[in-house]
Amino acid sequence: YWSRGSGGSRFRSTKSGASIGNFVDQGPKQILTLFEWTEGGTQVFVKGSWDNYRTMIPMESVGSGVHRVVIPVPEDHTEFKFVVDGEERVSKNYAVNSYRT
Repeated sequence: YWSRGSGGSRFRSTKSGASIGNFVDQGPKQILTLFEWTEGGTQVFVKGSWDNYRTMIPMESVGSGVHRVVIPVPEDHTEFKFVVDGEERVSKNYAVNSYRT
């Protein structure tokens, strides 16, 4: 499990223009947040606590093993996972929560 706290990055728009509103329940205040996987893979997704890990959101390959997506997530504490080629993976770029079971 990986975390992005309230001090995370903020963005106003996405490059892809994809419909991102379908991924997140419109409850608490949300901010657009960049998720980035830099450790290779062919098919990379992110899923998170914003919808109880139900939706695997595809990430766009931007070359050299880097995948990115910008989506709205609740402004408060958010947890998320990467799924790389069908396998949950830990990224060296994000803090890991060890309290989850």
